[in-house]
Amino acid sequence: MFKNSMRTKCLWVSGILLALSVCANAQQWSIEKANEWADGKPWFCGVNYIPAYAINYTAMWDPSTFSPRQIDEEMCLMEECGLNCARVVLQYAVYAENPKRFKRYFRTFLDICDRHGVMVMPIFFDPVACGANTDPKPGPQGEPLEGWYGWAWSPSPGYSMTFDERTHPLLEKFVKDVMTTFKDDGRIMAWDLYNEPVHYAQNGQSEWPLLRSVFRWAREVNPSQPVTSSIWNGNEDLNRFLSENSDIITFHIYAPAEATLDMFQRMKAYGRPVILTEWMHRVNGSTIKDVLPVLKDEDCDCMMWGLVNGKNQTHLPWGHRPEMGPYTGPWQHDIFRGDRTPYDPEEIQLLKRATAEKNGYVHSAKVKKSWVKYEGNPVLGNAELGTCFDVNVISEGSARYNMYFSWRPKKAIALSRSDDGINWTDPEIVLEYDSTSGWEDDLNRSCTLFWNGKYHMWYTGQARDSSRIGYAVSEDGVHFERVVTHPVLEPETGFEGFSVMNPYVLRDEERGVFRMWYSAGETIEPNVLCYAESKDGVHWERSPLNPIFVHGEAGEWDQDRIGGCEVHRLDDGSYALFYIGYTDINTARIGVAISQDGITGWKRLDSNPLVEPDPDSWDGDACYKPSVALDRAKKRWLLWYNGRKGCNEYIGLVIHKGVKF
Repeated sequence: MFKNSMRTKCLWVSGILLALSVCANAQQWSIEKANEWADGKPWFCGVNYIPAYAINYTAMWDPSTFSPRQIDEEMCLMEECGLNCARVVLQYAVYAENPKRFKRYFRTFLDICDRHGVMVMPIFFDPVACGANTDPKPGPQGEPLEGWYGWAWSPSPGYSMTFDERTHPLLEKFVKDVMTTFKDDGRIMAWDLYNEPVHYAQNGQSEWPLLRSVFRWAREVNPSQPVTSSIWNGNEDLNRFLSENSDIITFHIYAPAEATLDMFQRMKAYGRPVILTEWMHRVNGSTIKDVLPVLKDEDCDCMMWGLVNGKNQTHLPWGHRPEMGPYTGPWQHDIFRGDRTPYDPEEIQLLKRATAEKNGYVHSAKVKKSWVKYEGNPVLGNAELGTCFDVNVISEGSARYNMYFSWRPKKAIALSRSDDGINWTDPEIVLEYDSTSGWEDDLNRSCTLFWNGKYHMWYTGQARDSSRIGYAVSEDGVHFERVVTHPVLEPETGFEGFSVMNPYVLRDEERGVFRMWYSAGETIEPNVLCYAESKDGVHWERSPLNPIFVHGEAGEWDQDRIGGCEVHRLDDGSYALFYIGYTDINTARIGVAISQDGITGWKRLDSNPLVEPDPDSWDGDACYKPSVALDRAKKRWLLWYNGRKGCNEYIGLVIHKGVKF
């Protein structure tokens, strides 16, 4: 971060002790758990972030200057570059003034970052620039002194509290309150407890008591995210402590490619996931052009210093002062100017290409990169299997994932299984059509619910240009038997037209009912979404509010009609409706809307559509019927859908990092 001299980061003591610890703290994550955390994650490539409007982190969070609008505009730049993580200091002085307000601001920051596919690494304590006159004070922070690098930089918590152990109970409250509030928040990638610890020692005073304490406080909270503090100099005792207490290894180096690679290899010796949390110092040879390709090839997660150049003037070299005269050399940090144009357009292109190659992003203003198509799509379906469509995936039962889908050549519902959501077994038919029924010449568009020890399937039967909904049950999820031979729901009201189809059912245990969302209207593609409830799964009572969700306004991506949905109850009690939106009968995309009760007040997300056709790919014409699962272990959403190009329809996967979206 801010330095008195470059030697603290560019000259590494050759005797840094990097041997694996055999007596690590018992509360430290095991190496196995740490690497499980890293499994399935993207390549993290991001920045140490401070808004351009903020002269220091006090100004970032202070109510007199906190600006969600400007943060959102800068996160748009992150998204355009494919950058997906941000490291940021939480200022104790602002928290102490009003803890509830501070946590509300931090939640807002997380919301903004998440909308742009950016995960956050918060830092609790930062001693850099710590001195006798650097106790931070909330409120307006003043303007920069032109030509002075980091003129008003403020540490957290500041000189007095860092060294005065009598104040540490206040810091304990800060750490535990914030961490407890967000300990299971999927938008937080890790907690950085202490930036560059033991940076200063004055008058015989030491940072060691606070460093030891913050690790203890974090372990007492026991967050689901890993905790860490970065190795940054040649202090053997410090590096031993950090390696024996951090769940993942983080380190800092502002040096050319060869030295950076050497340091990364040393960090890997610990056997834990490694993140380079500070780099990019053009003056010293740590450049995007030279170092980024090495980090990408070595799969080293990384966060460079700075996004948009602003009031803290980090384009200047460390230690630059006005009396040195105007600085005319290359920028030290930051990649965008204050007007949000690139400092070097070539650097932006390098970042876009690197993140695209590593994470499969397609960099286009039309693509929502927080929902990323799996680069190996389609995951199920080919010319031999024929059209596979209208997927429904559940995670209950004997397999990690059970995928029930419509198998058009067989006119039946089929099942495929997977342990990872990507590799699927050969399909087997679980429910065949019954041509003698008069309404089941073709079976498709089903939903399966595992409840009360059985698999309950509601499915669509089609005949004579009409669709109806049936009901079957299975003990093993493979062999289904019809509960009744007649439809449990068939079209009645005017807007239901010729068809009811695409049922999706949840169980409400508190009220003892099944809740069904279904499509209605035309047979080929439906028009509206409706709602019904049942106590037994057979007899359904329609909502008088039907239809509960209709097409968007003229000119919107879902202006023509909507259909095929899944509804998920979110952690905050609200309901997310994933649905198909049609621009016209042939062009479909996938979006989401939120409601507090699952029936009324639906609000479409601003980021819609989440999934769109790729013109030159297998899903170039339309993206239909989403099916969604939350993988809490890896803190991600998996969304399967059927894509179409021409007459071929197969099933693909989209991944969203983070529990919230």
